[in-house]
Amino acid sequence: MWPEADLHVLFHRNGAIPSDLMPRVRTSFLHKVPVPRHSYRASLPLLPRAIESLDLSAYDLVISSSYGWAHGAIKRDDAMHVAYMHGPPRYLWGAAAPTRAGRAAQTFLLPLFDRLRTWDRGAAGRVTTMLANSRTTAERICDTYGREASVLFPPVNVEHFMALDRRPDGSVVYVGELVPYKRADRVIRACMMLGVPLRIIGDGPERRHLEEIATGADVTFLGRISDAERDHYLSLASVFAYGGIEDFGIVFVEAMAAGVPIAGIRDGGLAEIASHGGAAFADMPSAEGLADAIECCLSRPAGYADPELSRRFDTSVFRTGLLDHIEALV
Repeated sequence: MWPEADLHVLFHRNGAIPSDLMPRVRTSFLHKVPVPRHSYRASLPLLPRAIESLDLSAYDLVISSSYGWAHGAIKRDDAMHVAYMHGPPRYLWGAAAPTRAGRAAQTFLLPLFDRLRTWDRGAAGRVTTMLANSRTTAERICDTYGREASVLFPPVNVEHFMALDRRPDGSVVYVGELVPYKRADRVIRACMMLGVPLRIIGDGPERRHLEEIATGADVTFLGRISDAERDHYLSLASVFAYGGIEDFGIVFVEAMAAGVPIAGIRDGGLAEIASHGGAAFADMPSAEGLADAIECCLSRPAGYADPELSRRFDTSVFRTGLLDHIEALV
């Protein structure tokens, strides 16, 4: 939307940013530290200092896209900061954070997380205007920070996914990071109950555990693949299954635009995205409930998932909405 704007990032991996944007990119001191490029989680204690180190003194308007840290950027006192929020971050405010760590690690992590939560609330208080990527996120922002946020759904190139050549082969597909809260384990167990093939796209710290669960089943772990490969498997899928609760879930919109029925939990972003149809919801948040939802999708006729329902999430809608918010503010 603003091709001449400078783009400030904590760090980036080679090739991660399109070449035409590189002349506008500014990085924090973390870009010179090797740790973040190998393990984002290992750089956790440094992230507040890194985001606050960005020099934004030249700007009248700062727009951040924040899942946990960008909203902490420090602007001039007379400048405005519009924060597009995808959080608050689960790893700070989720019920399990940081209790998944062992006893020895908790001795270090619990005080660290207390400090990070204090910083996070303070950072949220410095923002001029907050936008949320869903009603679910807006509610979490209110509960965590005590701030109101207008809802602006993320942009999705729905035309790209609507153009995919659908050739359903009876398979189920999961797309996402392999982390605990996304509950890919429920998807695996549900597909094992039904005896249907499952393709898992994505990677993460849960992969080894999930591979153990899937031993002997028709489950293929594809890891991180190209967008073209993702499109190929999405076009073959008869069902897109997801076992967790997302604040929004762009991948749900992509599946809907591709005409793939979605089986998932009736909560969070999926409930908002599929409020007009295209999904079968589990009666209970379990593998058994998800299996029933998958079976429901498989039994419904072709065309059950109407790609036209995805148009309200198109990039053009986001562009207009963001401009309206910023023009009203300015």
